[in-house]
Amino acid sequence: MSNKVIITVHGHVQGVCFRASAKKHAEALGLYGYARNLSNGAVEICIEGSKDDAIKLLELIKKDFPDHTISRTTTTTRETPEAFTNFIVN
Repeated sequence: MSNKVIITVHGHVQGVCFRASAKKHAEALGLYGYARNLSNGAVEICIEGSKDDAIKLLELIKKDFPDHTISRTTTTTRETPEAFTNFIVN
């Protein structure tokens, strides 16, 4: 089983290279997963790792964007049988 952390980021996060920033920092941290736009205007980031990994990733992403870009975040975890092999932007 593989532990996944899903971060949903709300605010002005689409059309501003937010997913590219997530990919850059996830790869720098050695994390696998994905970032994708959601139909409600949010961005979903899913990584294989711990909540601490997710916190580190989000802290790095926030440095690339002013505070007003992100209005709120939610984080959930789940275990799945499949494992990621890289980080992709959908």
